[in-house]
Amino acid sequence: PYALENYDFFKIFGGKIVVSGTEKLIKPDPKIWEVLMERYNLRAEESVFIDDNAKNIEVAKSLGFITIHVTENDDLEKQLKDLGLSF
Repeated sequence: PYALENYDFFKIFGGKIVVSGTEKLIKPDPKIWEVLMERYNLRAEESVFIDDNAKNIEVAKSLGFITIHVTENDDLEKQLKDLGLSF
């Protein structure tokens, strides 16, 4: 909830966000991705999961998500553009 209230970036998702604390689920439990996909009728192979935690990336990838593992030196905007995404 803090991030949603303090970072305008999240507005581009149009409210399609699953918050682990609200759901009482914690990554890397695959159930949190299942909630996201079911609630918003998403397909993993058409979705990008971005995280800085390698274990979360591993689980998301195993579920079929396109993944971006970010570190402090990464240019996330470039990586998204490389996937053909624009915003």
